Amino acid sequence: MDYTVIAIIGFLLLLVDWAAFSVVCILGSRPVARRNAWSGIRIPSLMESDEAWIAGHRAALYHVRMGSIALLPPAVIAMLFVSQAPVLIAGIQWVLAIAGLAWILVATGAAAKAAKSVSPSGRVG
Repeated sequence: MDYTVIAIIGFLLLLVDWAAFSVVCILGSRPVARRNAWSGIRIPSLMESDEAWIAGHRAALYHVRMGSIALLPPAVIAMLFVSQAPVLIAGIQWVLAIAGLAWILVATGAAAKAAKSVSPSGRVG
């Protein structure tokens, strides 16, 4: 089995994971953002109102930024050494991808908490 290919796939999954979630949070946190049926963090508390939607995505965006700082540099550095230790680097990449998914769950939890603090009228509760 070619572990170099597996490492590259892990790296790409990590990039796609963070790029997609980052874009969702950035767009969802904009003042003109509205709830929609096709994109965003779609949990009940964020779907209560447009204000909850925006507040939740803003809260999640903080965690996305912190996750990017923590996860992407090691992933890029690991890719530089993939030819020297492909098995080790493949493992590191997959661990980083799984950590990225876990970080998304943390961001979603923060989004839910922030959305619940916003009443349907848009006032902070």
